[in-house]
Amino acid sequence: MLSKAYKSHSAALKLLVEFGAVVEIPWLQNLENFAGHYDKYLFITLRGGGGPLNGAITIEDNLLLEKLLKDGFFHDDYYSIKEEHSNMVQSWRTPLQFAVDSGNCKATNLLLKHGANINAPAYPDDGSTALQCAAQKGDLNMALDLLQLGAHINAPAAKSEGHTALECAALEGHLDLAQLLINNNSEIPNLRQDCKRASRIAKSKRHSVLATMLENHACKLAERLGVDHTDEIDNMCACDLNRISDPSCEKCHPLAQRSYYYPVHWEF
Repeated sequence: MLSKAYKSHSAALKLLVEFGAVVEIPWLQNLENFAGHYDKYLFITLRGGGGPLNGAITIEDNLLLEKLLKDGFFHDDYYSIKEEHSNMVQSWRTPLQFAVDSGNCKATNLLLKHGANINAPAYPDDGSTALQCAAQKGDLNMALDLLQLGAHINAPAAKSEGHTALECAALEGHLDLAQLLINNNSEIPNLRQDCKRASRIAKSKRHSVLATMLENHACKLAERLGVDHTDEIDNMCACDLNRISDPSCEKCHPLAQRSYYYPVHWEF
């Protein structure tokens, strides 16, 4: 009903709001806050359900974003990000993570200025930290700025379909960004493991130069630590590397390739 009213006439939707039609969205109830931006508030909410801050970032209205922040909208909640031209939820991001993922530097700076958590963890399902978003986009300047502001370089990946910052760079073949992350990581044991996983990911994506660089660095770190370079990562399947569960994978699901349709042998 709300979406139909919006498509036909925003005044009708305003009337519905005034009579409590969207009571599940508390920030829409306070009509005094709209101050001439009423249609935009409704548009960004109905467009994707991603919350007011993410909506302002989506339409690249930084003045509206700043007004929302000054009005006290909380900036560290996770909001759904939907696929374009679809109602399917693609992932979940905080406004800062979404701003970095969108490559919106002004929105990123605004959010940081208003106290957004630069180290908000990745959402458990297909989430990414702000630094991981920058790494996957290959935004070298953004990644450098985030590191200088205290972004955790070894922040864990999302439990499902997640990647560390170095793995994100490897996934898209960003050699310069991978080098930046290696140069700024002082936790050698963790870095060795990260390099090994990232190397295999880069190799699977046919980023051969990056894969070789990461593999060589992992070998050097193994020698420095006095440990065997070969470990369980070498035997990981693609599912484990990418933190996904594939029902067709024989390693993850031993019965995956077993046929339940046995041939019948007739004897006469």
